[in-house]
Amino acid sequence: MSDNKKLTSNLKKVIKNVQESVALANYKRRANRIIPVLTDTIENLEYVLITFALIISYHNKMGYTALAKIIGNNIIYYYYKNVVMSKSKKDNIE
Repeated sequence: MSDNKKLTSNLKKVIKNVQESVALANYKRRANRIIPVLTDTIENLEYVLITFALIISYHNKMGYTALAKIIGNNIIYYYYKNVVMSKSKKDNIE
């Protein structure tokens, strides 16, 4: 009987992981259609590190909405500083 419970719980975990993977794949396809410019950079490791550092720093101090706003502002600033400004510098040199 305990083997059946273990098998059932393992099967539930596998199904949940598959559902999450499918949902992420659907989200990625939808994001590629909506904002094709950012999809190349959104998977960048620097953005993940910025997000992780901010969540670790602020998760006790504020709510999810305020934290999401801070993360978004920091990622937009990082993108502007490193992508937009570097492109404008290259255009000015040429």
